[in-house]
Amino acid sequence: MTAYPEKIEAVQLYFVQVPLHTADGRALGQVLALYAPTARHLQACDQRIARATGFALAAVLVTAFVLYPVMLRRMRRVTTLSASLLDASIETIRVLGSAIAERDADTDAHDYRVTIYSMRLAEAIGLDAHTIQALIKCAFLHDVGKIGIQDHILLKPGRLTL
Repeated sequence: MTAYPEKIEAVQLYFVQVPLHTADGRALGQVLALYAPTARHLQACDQRIARATGFALAAVLVTAFVLYPVMLRRMRRVTTLSASLLDASIETIRVLGSAIAERDADTDAHDYRVTIYSMRLAEAIGLDAHTIQALIKCAFLHDVGKIGIQDHILLKPGRLTL
């Protein structure tokens, strides 16, 4: 179906063209019609369009006003939980670092130096922030294996021999 609106002497006209086909798909012809709606009919159409647009807009606004506070609360909760998880992760790293330092007095300052050097080198070569964060954790804990070494080996003065 095709409709072409035209105006003739300030009257809105619609030319409608509908093809006709048989059940097996052969073209029989077409129906041509000229339709001139009244001003009242056009006004009613405009009112229905305005009403439908208004309902759609109202539905969007109501949904936004209902969902926005819920989404905001959820985002705040996720942010709080993420901060707590970060704090727990940092505390775990600190405790492990302290445990390493307890085994070997020189390790504590050494771990901080290695971490600072690693971070500065990473920044100098342009690593992204996520990679630098992982590097900081690894650098700080690079001596974690000392926890499992027996004291007579770890604290032995001088060189280790076979």
